[in-house]
Amino acid sequence: MRVWQRELKKPSIKRANAIVQAARGSIGRTAGSVAAEAAIHNLLVQYELLQEQIENQEMLMQELLLQVPNARNLLGIKGVGMITATVIISEIGDINRFQDPSQILKMAGLNLRENSSGKHKGKTTISKRGRKRLREGLFRVMIPMLANNEQFRMIHKRNLTREQNPLNKMQSIIALCGKLVRIIYVMLKKGVVYNGEKLVSDIERSLKVA
Repeated sequence: MRVWQRELKKPSIKRANAIVQAARGSIGRTAGSVAAEAAIHNLLVQYELLQEQIENQEMLMQELLLQVPNARNLLGIKGVGMITATVIISEIGDINRFQDPSQILKMAGLNLRENSSGKHKGKTTISKRGRKRLREGLFRVMIPMLANNEQFRMIHKRNLTREQNPLNKMQSIIALCGKLVRIIYVMLKKGVVYNGEKLVSDIERSLKVA
């Protein structure tokens, strides 16, 4: 009623009744319905085509990934999917050209450097120089890994809550990316499979030594 009174200068019951009667006799707007149905059909066809292309690309990626020696072992790491594994492997290339996993970290721009510019003077940050796609692939894989990989989730929690030099979330993720690179390096280089329990025991051993 308030809308009725606001929109019309002279609202009346007679005019309201006339509008109601007109609405009852209306069959709605039909112009353009055929064109709308055709547009929706075309969108559905395009969607199905894109889905098919994506599935074909994923199958090709999987075939190429499995051609790389020991690359299938990466799929045994909980949280590492076929697509992320393919991105990381494609960016790393031949593992035999690296003598140490730190070289891969440097290539990804995840090596540490001292930032002496502006307000961050003297602060240690990652260089962000190198292959952006590799760096982004490592960061993105950490999201499902922290959700599904018990060992990496435990390490992340320890990084955040340890008494000496606790890390913030981003620092911990960067550290975990470095650990993942070292694991990938060994798996590709030596053909070993992922062993989460050994990873935890190695960490416990290093803490006792420290």
